[in-house]
Amino acid sequence: MMNFAILTVGMSLRHELLRLMSSAVTLPPFLVKAIQTYPSVNVSSHDHYRTYYDQELREIIAEKEKWIFERFDYAF
Repeated sequence: MMNFAILTVGMSLRHELLRLMSSAVTLPPFLVKAIQTYPSVNVSSHDHYRTYYDQELREIIAEKEKWIFERFDYAF
């Protein structure tokens, strides 16, 4: 089963943006550097997602979104 934490660990929006853009066009080096070095905006710190869900809430979500959990092999 895929763990939700895997989706967030090491995921870089900048890296993903560059990957997607590069798959469509050749990016000039100055644009790549600008995307890589632009300061983060509106950043907040938070706990691990599991701290926000007790067992009852996990069960409710797992039942409500059962098809998503089954389709993508998700688990809490």
